[in-house]
Amino acid sequence: MRLFQGKEPADMAEKRDYYEVLGLKKGASDLSDGANKLKDGTKELRDASGDVTDGIDELEDGAQELADGMKEFDEDGIQELTGKESDLENVMDRLDALRDADREYQTFTKLAEGMKGKVSFFIESDPVKNED
Repeated sequence: MRLFQGKEPADMAEKRDYYEVLGLKKGASDLSDGANKLKDGTKELRDASGDVTDGIDELEDGAQELADGMKEFDEDGIQELTGKESDLENVMDRLDALRDADREYQTFTKLAEGMKGKVSFFIESDPVKNED
């Protein structure tokens, strides 16, 4: 491309000017391309900002649902169990006493001296039903 209307630059100063003009033209073209990319990117960012807003709304809804679930878990789960420790300790104490009595009980009748026996009890009961 000739910017000097079809004639070759005659001296060094003209050649330098010629190449500077070419460089400026290339730089202006690159700047224009970059500005177009920036415009396109700005549009994409503007369009995506709606998605971000929707995501924030979903996050807020999910956080509220989690808070409600945690409150329900506390009320229906944790609070129901609170204070039941003594009941559980009582059951465990009774089981320990039953296990000790089982170890000591070795026969329905008498055993000869030096012998050991073992007795097993099988108890059948109705199934335990949930109160709910």
